[in-house]
Amino acid sequence: MIAPILLQIKAMKEAGNHVTTVLGARIKEAMILEKEAKEMSDALYVATDDGSYGYKGLDFLKELLKKEKFDRCVVMGPVVMMRDVSEITKPYGIPTIITLTPVMIDGMGMCGVCRVTVGGKMLFGCVDGPEFDGHLTDFEELIQRQRQMLPEERLSSLLWETSGGCKCGRNKA
Repeated sequence: MIAPILLQIKAMKEAGNHVTTVLGARIKEAMILEKEAKEMSDALYVATDDGSYGYKGLDFLKELLKKEKFDRCVVMGPVVMMRDVSEITKPYGIPTIITLTPVMIDGMGMCGVCRVTVGGKMLFGCVDGPEFDGHLTDFEELIQRQRQMLPEERLSSLLWETSGGCKCGRNKA
């Protein structure tokens, strides 16, 4: 979720903050908007899961946190990555805000699809979020809930791909 983090970077810079940005992707080819992030940030680090570009994985963050002081960490991306970053920042006492993008059906918290436990309380992404305290989020429950619909999501994706995808004309190669 590199694109939405650019809005956060811009807002933090406009508020007069020193901004260190870390962009991550699975592989080098998936890294996007690096130039834009670099232009808005005071410091930029890149990492890929496979090490094909920048640092390999997130372990370098531990060394970075030992060297520099940070007042806040804002994380967007896959839930597992947000969990890992939250675990890395917790011993340093850095407030860590995660952004959840769950499936939202009614947008009023009535369906419960976007529920998440934060600080022992059940909250809803559509009403109470999408930003939550990463140190208080029950990631294991969240990951388990995400996996419940995995077979259906895979089937839906397969049906989409075999049907030729979008017929609206926007996804033409």
